[in-house]
Order: sequence, then structure tokens, then C-alpha cells
Amino acid sequence: MYKTLLTILLSAVSLLGYAHSPETGRNRDSVLSRKEKRDRGLEVKSYTFLPKGIWSFGANLSYTQHNNDNYEFLVVNGIESKGYTLNVSPMVNYAFRDNMTIGVRLAYERSLLDISAADLSIGDDLGITLKDYNKLKHTYTGMITYRYYMGLGRSSRFAFFSEIRAGLGGGQARMVNANGDELEGLFEKTFNLSVGLSPGVVAFITNTAALEVSVGVIGFNYKNIRQTKNQIYEGSRTTSSMNCKINLLSISFGMAFYL
Repeated sequence: MYKTLLTILLSAVSLLGYAHSPETGRNRDSVLSRKEKRDRGLEVKSYTFLPKGIWSFGANLSYTQHNNDNYEFLVVNGIESKGYTLNVSPMVNYAFRDNMTIGVRLAYERSLLDISAADLSIGDDLGITLKDYNKLKHTYTGMITYRYYMGLGRSSRFAFFSEIRAGLGGGQARMVNANGDELEGLFEKTFNLSVGLSPGVVAFITNTAALEVSVGVIGFNYKNIRQTKNQIYEGSRTTSSMNCKINLLSISFGMAFYL
């Protein structure tokens, strides 16, 4: 019996000595150090910025207008023109999960360009005169959107979001050129398919109203244009493009209400 107790005591002492040995401490510290080195602080903790079940409604609106009176621009002289561009884009989203929404966005654009006179002077013996040119164009697009919100820490006022848009659209344009003795008319029909990614920022100014800013960075676009000139001659043009860059022309400002 004494031999058994002595064996147990010697085994316990040897284990305690191994646990407190410098080599074992160095091994344990080395393991902890490796774990700390692997933790680079890149893990993102997801906080609920937009709870499930929230509806959001909003719209983007822009309007530009111009009037030129005997204006000169580079090699174009005597510009007499006027025009405008109106763009309206309402949207509605529903949060089906925390920080995730799915919705619908509609877009309508109408533009007018009316040139009374313009002279293009390339050289002393070469010049082009344009007058009585009118172009009216309107386009419409329907899009399905998916949006993911990423809050700034635990802030409930500011957040980043990334929005994926897939849409179909169309449009019509009418051009009339009365330059010269003949009157020419051109009619266009446009079909458009687009898929894109638009990141942005949302900032709440009240408990339910927020300002939003977004910009397109990645997108694919397909467009088909069919023309009819003087109701006789027909032509078509097809283009497709893909980009992976910041499109400054796609920056949009809007307001949304979260209910």
C-alpha cells in the first residue's frame, strides 16, 4: 500500500514539475503568440443597423437646364440652343432579414435639346453650319434591387451599404433636322439590359428620414437601338459594355423614409 501511495505522489510531483518547467512555459507562450499573430483584427462584428420587417420608401430627383445665346465653345461658334434633362427614380425596399433588403426601383428620364444655330469652324476653308435641330428623348427602366447595410460600429445613424441592381428598360427618341432645303426626321427605339453594383452611404437626419448617396462602380450594360429615317430607311446598332471603375456620372443623391 505504501508503495502505491509513493508511486502516486512521485507521479503528481513529476507532472507539476513538467507543467512549471521553463521549456513548457516557452511552448505554451509560443502557441499563444502564434494565435495572437494570426488575429489581425479583421473580423467584422455585424450589428443590427436595420431590423427585419422595416419598409423604406424614397426617390432620387435631378433636373438640369441650359440656355446658350451666341455662346462659343472651342471650335463651335454662335451657339443658340436650349434644353433640359429631368430624372426621377422612386424606390421601395423591405428588410427580409437584419441589414438586408430587397426591393424595386423605377427610373424615368426625359431630355430635350433644341439648337437654333451653331457654326463649327475647323479651318479657313472648312466649316459646318447646324440650325433648326431638335431632339426629344425619354427612357424608362425597372430594376430589382438587393441591399446590404454595414453599420459604422454601433452607430444607428450612419452606415455604408452595397446595392446590386438588375434592370430592364426602353426608350424612344425623336430628332428633327431642318438644316437646308429638306426636312429630315429620325425616330429611335431603345432596349436596355443592365446589372450593376452601387455602394453608398446613408445618414439619418431624423428617426425615420435619411439622406443617401450612391455611386456605380461595377456594371454590365447591353443596349439595342433601332432607327427609322423619314419613315423609310431603317438601321440598328447594338452595344455591350462592362466596367469596373467609379462612374462619376452615376453619383446620385436621394432621400428615403424608413417605417
